[in-house]
Amino acid sequence: MKEIVLLHTNEKGTSIYNESWKIISIVELDAAIGLCLLAGVIHSRNQDLRELWDEEVGIARFKATVSINTFEVILQCIRFDDEATREERRATDKLALISQYFNLFVDNCKKNYIPDVNITVDEQLYPWRGRAKHVKTYIPSKPDKYGIKF
Repeated sequence: MKEIVLLHTNEKGTSIYNESWKIISIVELDAAIGLCLLAGVIHSRNQDLRELWDEEVGIARFKATVSINTFEVILQCIRFDDEATREERRATDKLALISQYFNLFVDNCKKNYIPDVNITVDEQLYPWRGRAKHVKTYIPSKPDKYGIKF
């Protein structure tokens, strides 16, 4: 699955930076994703990104993993789909930006989890106030009435 993201991220990087783009490796992509997860774990949502790399108040693990400039460039270029065919897919697929990746994720979940006869499935509304044109849902019976329904 990461190979898809790596391929499309390098395509985007090449289209933005041309010859100055240095092809990123799977290790660098893993590092960037790992730092995003770490930032979430330490609840740095409202913190300035550069503070995480700061000499005085930053977190050493961020600085030791990858430079702030490399991290920002990877975040700018990260892509989960083929930009060349995006508009064509958007006509029929609401989640065209992530559908290939999401479908692989679902397939992997099916391969690795076999439900038992005693299983309960319920809907979940993930609270979301941002822009989500085609997937945002209103359910008046939920505490958070607007969100993305799973």
